[in-house]
Amino acid sequence: MAEKNRIELDGKQHRVAVIAFGGNALLRPQDHGTQEEQFTLAWKATRWLVEIIHRGYELAIVHGNGPQVGNIMIQVEEAITKIPPQSLDVAVAQTQGSMGYMLANQLRNRLHEEQLDKDIACVLTEVVVDREDPAFDNPSKPVGPYFTAYRANLLQQEQGWKMVEDAGRGWRKVVPSPKPKQILGTSLYRRLVQSGAVIIAGGGGGIPVYQDVGGYFRGVEAVIDKDYVAAILARDLAADLFIVLTQVAMVAENFGRANQRWLRRLPVAKAREMLEANQFPPGSMGPKIQASIQFVEAT
Repeated sequence: MAEKNRIELDGKQHRVAVIAFGGNALLRPQDHGTQEEQFTLAWKATRWLVEIIHRGYELAIVHGNGPQVGNIMIQVEEAITKIPPQSLDVAVAQTQGSMGYMLANQLRNRLHEEQLDKDIACVLTEVVVDREDPAFDNPSKPVGPYFTAYRANLLQQEQGWKMVEDAGRGWRKVVPSPKPKQILGTSLYRRLVQSGAVIIAGGGGGIPVYQDVGGYFRGVEAVIDKDYVAAILARDLAADLFIVLTQVAMVAENFGRANQRWLRRLPVAKAREMLEANQFPPGSMGPKIQASIQFVEAT
């Protein structure tokens, strides 16, 4: 970003960094899923988050929530005869609160240890989607628990869910994954960052809402890719640095093949070319590359 976009704090110009990482960073497949494990992983994550602050950046954090929201949906199903079920948008809001608390708590402890004086704000984030997005006509994102064929058929009839058989492990609910249009309240987020606070926002891709004909915002059963939301947040905050963490060392051409080649730098034109050649699968690197392209072109 150009120098003019930097924010001024205590008479100094500060750069802004937006960092996005998946829910697996706090709940790995090999874990039992306990709170203690997630607090421990949050503590480990704060080591490199604080390093970004040490390098002179104001920090905005966007986290995924795939494993966590899946667990909530399992809890909903197990308690279906005792407690009224809740919708997916409310479950996303729950993970924003619980995961935001874990990250904020451990980051606050890390800041204390490093003798850094900064406030932390975990913000419940609503993200606007288009109710006419084609994704609503073709739900494709599996969420929640696995069901027997009998239970899946019942849910399809009673709840109107769309269900798909998943790799022989059972049937799962699939929901739309529309593209985000707007993050509500980013002017507030910018003021928080300008005040020197670390913000945790857009958790799980944000709570999906749409605007009805009367102008009212209403929640919708959908999930939003957190990388796209992180790119919008980075644009809205006029960020200097946008980091998307992955489980691989860096972007690769011909990933997993004999002629694989790591790419330390990737021009936008080359990234688009590789996207068109299906080098980046939609369910993994595709959204990260597309989000990065959007950020570069917007800034």
